[in-house]
Order: sequence, then C-alpha cells, then structure tokens
Amino acid sequence: MSEGAEQLVSTPPARQHINNNLKSLWDTVKVHIKDGTLPTVAVARLTSVLLLHPLDTFKSRLQHTTATSARATTVFARNVPPFVGLPAAILGQVPYTALSLVLFLHLKDRLPSIPESRRAISAALISDSVAALWLTPFESMKLRVQTSVQPCVSRAFRVGGLYSGLNAELLRDVPYRSAHLALLAALAVREKRRDVRGTLGSACIAAAVAIVTNPLDVVRTRVMAQNSSQSSKLYSSAVHCAGRIIKHEGMTALFKGAVPRAVYMGASVLIFSTAYTAMERYGSVYLKKTISPLVSRASIKKPEDAKSAVLRRR
Repeated sequence: MSEGAEQLVSTPPARQHINNNLKSLWDTVKVHIKDGTLPTVAVARLTSVLLLHPLDTFKSRLQHTTATSARATTVFARNVPPFVGLPAAILGQVPYTALSLVLFLHLKDRLPSIPESRRAISAALISDSVAALWLTPFESMKLRVQTSVQPCVSRAFRVGGLYSGLNAELLRDVPYRSAHLALLAALAVREKRRDVRGTLGSACIAAAVAIVTNPLDVVRTRVMAQNSSQSSKLYSSAVHCAGRIIKHEGMTALFKGAVPRAVYMGASVLIFSTAYTAMERYGSVYLKKTISPLVSRASIKKPEDAKSAVLRRR
C-alpha cells in the first residue's frame, strides 16, 4: 500500500473532514488576497474607523453615563480626547471585517441543509458570531478607555476580563445583522451595481436598524466598560444590566446615544462603500502587485460573486 493510501486510512474521518474544511477556508483566503478583495476591504474599514472614531467616542460616553439629566454638551467635560482608544478600534475592527467576510464567502455556498433564501443571512450570522471572538477583547479595551474607566489601552489589557462582554456583543450584533440583512433582502437593496441609490438605501436601513437595536448597544457598552474584578462590577450580566438601567434610569436611558449611533452606522456604510469603490478602481493594481507575491501561487478557482458580496455584507 502506498504512503498516501496508508495516511488516508489512518486519518479518522472527522479529522479528515476538519482538515479539508480548513484547507478550503485557507484557499478562499488566498484567492481574495491575491485578487485584492481582502486588502481593499481592510483599507475601506480602516478609513471608516479613522473618520468616525470621534463620533464613536461621543456615543460611548453618552451611553455609559448613568446621570438621568446628562446632556450631550457635558459628556466631554473631563477633557477626553476624541481619538482615545483608536489603536484598539483599528486592531479590532479591521481584522474582524476581513475575517467575517472570508467566513461569509466560505459558508454561503456550503450550507446545503438551509433553504437558499435564508442561506446568506445564516452565513452572515455564523461568520459574525465566530469573528466576534476576535473583536470582543478589543472592543472591551476601547470602551474602557473611551469611558475613562481605564487611562490607556495597555492598562485596560492588563486588567483582564476582556471576554466578559462576549454575550452582550452577540446579543447586539446578531439581531442587528438579522434585521439589517432581512430588510436589505426585502427591499432588494443589495448594491450589486454599487450605484449611489443602492448605497444610500443601505445606509438608511443601517441607521434605522441602529436606532431599533440601540438598547442592546447601551447594555453592551455598560457591561464591557466596567472593571473586570467582581468587587467593582456593577452588572453581573446583560439581563441584569438591562433591568438595572430600567429600574434606576427609566426606559429612555436605553436610547441614550441613539442619534450618534444611527449617524455612525449610516455614515459607516457610505464611507466604506466609497472607499471600497475608490480602492478597487485606483488601488487594486498596486495591491495586487504588492501582496500577490506574498501569497502562494497555487491556482485556485475564484468564486464568481465574491466582489459583489463585499458591499452586500456591509
């Protein structure tokens, strides 16, 4: 018996299945690095994070304050720089966007047991849930610095407890992604042609869904921003946090920062789409020449609709 046949016989079926899936996933990554899709997506997300981080800081501080009479003009009274926590935001958001996109492109045609009409939404939810394992620690560090719970990102990292807000992260993102994609499908705003009308429609939908899911974002901000030590924890869970907010601050407190969040999400779609289109048009040749040599030259068939799926995911 040949060496290859012996290896095939000795490898358990479950392990062989996992190896095949990992190889297929890595092939997907190599394809979209070589064709410039992933680098372009990374640059587009980096652009939106840089431009909108001050608004994100403003929103986070609004949501974190427990004063019922707090006004937007007094949120920055303690002289917090608007770009505080930016390194954690970049290290979290840029890889998260690339990772969730790769998983989405990999899964959307590999879920045969799910009806075709729900396959894209299912793939998006799974990819976002897995990618949240990367994003959550960086979001925790960013929020602790933005809300002055910790003085710097390195201190927020050393404190630990960075996954204490994972449930709150999923509780916010899963309903947001479900509602966003469902509305996009219902209104047929999929940006396949990436025209201005489709982009504006997607941005408006993102802003509307952001307002509806804002209570979940407030809970996430409060849970993630608190110190990790049990003695200083104000909220034991997302459910406890929501109940405490309603009891002591009222239902309206769950909509703190709703307007900045809606503006952020809508503007994020516009900036991401604009930056992606510009990079694809003017920077794709440079990216391909720079990055393609770093990736294996194995010939892999490129999925036909990978490019159109990028903006549909955002």
